[in-house]
Amino acid sequence: MTFNACIKKHFDEAFGPYGFKKIKSKYPYWGRMVGDEILQIITYKNEWSMKPYKDFSIWGGVATVYRQRIDLDISPKDQDWLIDTKRIFAKKDEEYKKTRMVTECYDNSYLVEDEKEMEKKIQNGIEVCIKYLIPEYDHLDNIDKCYDFFAEYYPRLINILKYKSGDLFVDSNEGIMLFDLMTIDEYIEVSNSRFEKNNETWLTWYKNHYKENYYELYEKDYNSRKAFLEQSIDTFKFVLSHKKILERYREMKETRRMKNLEYIHNKLLV
Repeated sequence: MTFNACIKKHFDEAFGPYGFKKIKSKYPYWGRMVGDEILQIITYKNEWSMKPYKDFSIWGGVATVYRQRIDLDISPKDQDWLIDTKRIFAKKDEEYKKTRMVTECYDNSYLVEDEKEMEKKIQNGIEVCIKYLIPEYDHLDNIDKCYDFFAEYYPRLINILKYKSGDLFVDSNEGIMLFDLMTIDEYIEVSNSRFEKNNETWLTWYKNHYKENYYELYEKDYNSRKAFLEQSIDTFKFVLSHKKILERYREMKETRRMKNLEYIHNKLLV
């Protein structure tokens, strides 16, 4: 059995009971809808490896219908909103957090000619998803919780920037939903709190990767991120303080919702 056939078989069997369907696409996406606002995806990517080995990784992603465009007709490698399930594993697995060692259950490398080993690795990867990714997905039953998910795993998706074009958002950006989720004061409080919380993590990262001048590099990064934060707050204030501009983005939000729902309906045949 080929790798693609084997992984499709096991993905169908394992994720089908959780409501995931193979999406109508030439690319390997399995998806399910939560209500009429949230799409959850599971897929895989082939990773670089040296012969005679092959390596792959399982990825997941959450999209709301309020992003500019949901496109499942492009390769998972070209999606900028998917995350390796290893990141969720790393946050949730207590043994990994203690040792920082990736255990066998997340080693997806196998000998190309060994079909039994290939199938075992696929099953192991699926078990990790069922243990760590599916419970995370099950928790995401409303837009507020999606915001928390983005903030924890992929904060870039909820950045609010004012581009020269006048549009605040790129294709996969989810920031448009924040205008209905938060007041200005709430946005400032949450943004500052998350910024300070992340500083310790960034400082540790620089210590581990740069021994001598780590603080200098961290400080430069801190100032850059601080400026970015202030820009986002200013933009958020600007939109909520101008009724016509806010109405424009709410109209845009509804247009995106209708367009993306039609697309997802055709892909999932629901």
